[in-house]
Amino acid sequence: MIWKLKTLLKIRVFAWRLEHDLLPSKDRIASMHQHEDRECFRCGDKRETLIHALKDCPNARAVLTMGALMGDLLITNFLDEKPFIDKVKVDFDATIINNKIGFDVLTRDDEGFVVGGTCGFRVENMQAEWVELHAFEESIKVASSMHTANIIFETGCASLASRIRNRSGHYYYRAED
Repeated sequence: MIWKLKTLLKIRVFAWRLEHDLLPSKDRIASMHQHEDRECFRCGDKRETLIHALKDCPNARAVLTMGALMGDLLITNFLDEKPFIDKVKVDFDATIINNKIGFDVLTRDDEGFVVGGTCGFRVENMQAEWVELHAFEESIKVASSMHTANIIFETGCASLASRIRNRSGHYYYRAED
């Protein structure tokens, strides 16, 4: 059943490993190696089980909340489809490491070929959502140079995608992992 899902291969593999209890957690590793520590290194809980690592750990919950994924995790948001005919897909992402922000923008045509893109970084202290917004701004600049009105923007930032989706107008979005 898992292999028939219309989603990314890595999502299907993750689901299969989850179903067969093959995801590594400290509790699972300690069951194979006697002297291994079972404590969660994120929050210090006595046992890092799979459920704890994915859901119950306060740090994991904070990450899910920041990503606006709590209670809104739909498998259909992870479909990997080529853009429709005559459409350009603009995929953008951003990251923060030690007060340095980086972004990348990749543009593909309706056959999946890379037709453009850009990347950059700066030393600046910004919140994660503002960095993603900066990457979105850069992706709009790249998209405007494509000379087409049919553009699909794709981001991994669920909170930004939700904000764009909830505005009036014609927007098409896809959230990825």
